[in-house]
Amino acid sequence: MAAQEIAELKDQIARLQVRLQTTAKDMSLVTLIPKWSGTSRSGSLNEFLNSVESAANMGNWDDRDKISIATLKLEDTARTFAEAAPEFQKKDLKWSEFKAALQKRFRDPRSEQYNFLQLQTVKQKPGEPVLAFADRCRILAQNVAPKVEDPLGQIACNQQTERMLLASFLSGLQGAVGLHTKFALPASLEDAIRIATAIEQAGGEKGAKSDAFYLDRRADGFSVPRKKKAGYRGRRKENSVDRNSQRCSVCEGFGHFASVCPTRIAREQEAEKPKQFRSYGDKPIAKRPDRYRRRDPAKTGEPSGNC
Repeated sequence: MAAQEIAELKDQIARLQVRLQTTAKDMSLVTLIPKWSGTSRSGSLNEFLNSVESAANMGNWDDRDKISIATLKLEDTARTFAEAAPEFQKKDLKWSEFKAALQKRFRDPRSEQYNFLQLQTVKQKPGEPVLAFADRCRILAQNVAPKVEDPLGQIACNQQTERMLLASFLSGLQGAVGLHTKFALPASLEDAIRIATAIEQAGGEKGAKSDAFYLDRRADGFSVPRKKKAGYRGRRKENSVDRNSQRCSVCEGFGHFASVCPTRIAREQEAEKPKQFRSYGDKPIAKRPDRYRRRDPAKTGEPSGNC
């Protein structure tokens, strides 16, 4: 009798546990998971799987819930693969099998050497903040971090990745920020980011102080910054010359002097034009090609000088 009651109590406890787990599930976290199409435009596969697992941990989901929600979030190429893959049609499909099938199908075609090269040659872009550059280096380091089953081995791999990340971050910093950060010899990435950020902020404050400005008081009492104007070089003339009182000595007009007189300039330009013909009486005669050569008046028809 006692054994039968104990068995009934165990069954009731199991049903209550299932009911508690069912009522404790938070399915509203589905909205936090982005859609994934299997292309580079939708992000990496690891980011998609990590978002599903994070939501499942917070919402108390089981493997079936994770598989169902992940399948609903697939689209385009990934959706077609999920519908056609035979391993996804099993009823007792586990989350680890689902994840392994996706990782095998949508494996990154780029080799490990490419990822290592990207991490070693990363450079800070012009105008890129230090924190943004550090985040970009972390993403590249995640692509080269090895995954092993042994916990101690994984710790050693993570330490090696951290050292590679620090070296790439220091070599990629540009300008005075990178130079001073390298001289500081930081022991970790956090120390390097802290030093580089402090140097970057100090440089920004120095640039802001270089622009001297005054404060203009407004009527409401607030101060408005105003940039300092360049000072006037030399003494300012008290009596400025009125242009309307200027009189030209050539054309006797007002508003200009003889050196810039338009009438005189036009007259000089007209005089400088080469003359192609010269007139002698009513008959135009071509200009002599050789002024030092005397012509015979009988041949040219010109009157002689003796007449």
